[in-house]
Amino acid sequence: MQKGLELALNNRSGKQVSVSLCSYAATNGAGEYHTEFAQKDVLVLQDFHRRRLEMYSQMKDWEEVEYLAFETIPCWLEAKAILSLDTLPTTKKIWIAFSCSSMDKSTTVIRNIHRLVKEHRSTLWGVGVNCTSPQLIDHISKQLDKWEGYYVFYANGASWENGKFLDFWEAEEWAKIVGSWRYINEGRVLLGGCCMTRPEHIQGIRGI
Repeated sequence: MQKGLELALNNRSGKQVSVSLCSYAATNGAGEYHTEFAQKDVLVLQDFHRRRLEMYSQMKDWEEVEYLAFETIPCWLEAKAILSLDTLPTTKKIWIAFSCSSMDKSTTVIRNIHRLVKEHRSTLWGVGVNCTSPQLIDHISKQLDKWEGYYVFYANGASWENGKFLDFWEAEEWAKIVGSWRYINEGRVLLGGCCMTRPEHIQGIRGI
C-alpha cells in the first residue's frame, strides 16, 4: 500500500491523486455485486473501513492525497457504515460509488444515490457508480438529479453476467457512450474506466 502510494505521488506530473478503497463485500469473491448485509453487520463494516483508513492515514505521504474513493459498494448499509466513521477525514474530497450488476438492481442503486445526495451532501464531494457495464450506468445516469457536487462514473469494459465478463467493448465504442455523460450535472462529473478497460479506452474519453 505504501509503495503504491509512493509510485502514484512520485509520477503524478501535476495530476491529483486518489486513494481507492474497495468495499468489504469485494473481499469475498465477487461480493460487490450481490452482498446484502444485516443491521448486525454494521460494526464489522465500520471496523473494516476504520482499520484501512488508519493504515493510510499513518503513511508519510497521506497529506499529499487529494481524494478518497470508497468504491464498488454493494448496498446502502455499507455506505452508511462508512459515513458513520468518526475517523473519516475532513481534508479529503470523498466519493462513494455503488456497483450494479443488473437492470433489476438499478432502481435500488438510483435510490441509494438520491439518498446520499439528500442526507450527506455536506460530507461527500461525489457520488456515483463504478464496476458496472456502460449500458447500466447510462440508464442510471439519466435518472439522477442535478446537485452542487460531482457524479462519478467509471464503467467496465464488458458486461458482468453469471459470474464472468461477457460482451467486451471496443475502445472507440466504449469511449463514445462514456464520453456522452460529460454534460451530466452541468459538467460536474468524473469519468473513467474500471474492470476490463485498457489504456486505449481511457485515451478515447480524453480525446472527446
